[in-house]
Amino acid sequence: MRGRVLLGGGGSLFAVRVIMKQQRPKVTCPECGGYGEVDMPEPYWQVLGILRAGGGRTAGELAEKIGNGIRVTAVNNRLEWLRAAGFVRREREGRNWRYYDGKEKDGAG
Repeated sequence: MRGRVLLGGGGSLFAVRVIMKQQRPKVTCPECGGYGEVDMPEPYWQVLGILRAGGGRTAGELAEKIGNGIRVTAVNNRLEWLRAAGFVRREREGRNWRYYDGKEKDGAG
């Protein structure tokens, strides 16, 4: 299993749906003091599914893909949580970070 942290605060739509049906990764449960595990919450799983379906994206690109009026700041918070848990990695691209699925590409993150 990848890194564990306590829970805090491109591709086609078809590809995202297929990935979303896969079994969610387990993360440390915030309700039991970190002794148990629960499925990854939907908002984080949604971001990870998009990255797995369509390669690297910036937080702004992810916010556009998710829609529903989500702000870039909210996407950044989700990405940082996923990065700390080892599910995604990032690379500097000018003034922005481009995020990738942790399994997708070798490189510094």
